[in-house]
Amino acid sequence: MSLFEPVFEALNRAQVRYVVVGGLATVLHGHARLTADIDLVIDLSPAEARKALEALAGLGLRPRVPVDSLAFADPKIREQWIREKGMRGFSLWDPANPMRQVDLFMEHPVDFNELWNRSEVIELAHTVVHIASIPDLIYLKRLAGRPQDLADIEVPWKLCWVERNVVMLDDERPETASDDWEVSWEAHRRHQLALALRATPAQRLDWLEEMIALAYRVGALPKPSG
Repeated sequence: MSLFEPVFEALNRAQVRYVVVGGLATVLHGHARLTADIDLVIDLSPAEARKALEALAGLGLRPRVPVDSLAFADPKIREQWIREKGMRGFSLWDPANPMRQVDLFMEHPVDFNELWNRSEVIELAHTVVHIASIPDLIYLKRLAGRPQDLADIEVPWKLCWVERNVVMLDDERPETASDDWEVSWEAHRRHQLALALRATPAQRLDWLEEMIALAYRVGALPKPSG
């Protein structure tokens, strides 16, 4: 069973306004890299946030911290968590499938309506998913400023270039090895990016879930636990 599609199916059924950001959005845009959870920005108005939490709870997702998940829908409680506990994300996990993890933003890093209106709706195998646009993804990663986020920034710019030009195909890979290692490596990276872009979003998600399972098996990711 898919790790992530059931989450999107549940959110879509409940008509939740959400946008996928972070590593998963980067993968769905076409960059093959490992990430282990779903980062979501949701509509934080109380009724909408409650709807999202109920949809996630219906899948068996529960908070990692010992609180009622619906408390997240109360803006005063969220403000208290941010102020007193320094919380920046609200993490949920599924005890029946510990590799299924969701992180909710505690506050909106940008105006949510604008983020929502600019989001892209892409088709997966059984449902659709709303993901941040490439410009918004770049902005959010710069805002986060962590090493992995900063490393990811280069990739969305390349994706923008590829989407405008659509020319990074097999004929771009050098037929013979170049004496200039950096030139040869960059050509190889561009070729791999082109291959990733040929895959459908559903294929990208399948690849990611296979890599997550493998990473847990070999110990490259810590064993999920509550």
